[in-house]
Amino acid sequence: MKKKVDKVVVLWTANTEMYMLPELSDVSELKSKIERNLAMPASVLFCVAAIEEKVLYLNGSPQNTFHPGVIQYAKENGSFIAGSDFKSG
Repeated sequence: MKKKVDKVVVLWTANTEMYMLPELSDVSELKSKIERNLAMPASVLFCVAAIEEKVLYLNGSPQNTFHPGVIQYAKENGSFIAGSDFKSG
């Protein structure tokens, strides 16, 4: 899709999903859980995919997608992530 359009935006609008605790504290923990195929909210996995594809990820649902490790990963990759529950602001 990136070859066909000027900009791609991933807009996450799914229903509330599992609240993940403890939060992913850093990138190594994030990558480790993904590599070991451990249970994780789908929003986190889609966010990581958007980060790796360098497309904007907008979170419109109230789950805790933006763990410290996810934010750090986005910064390291020069990717933009934003949003937190469009319904309640």
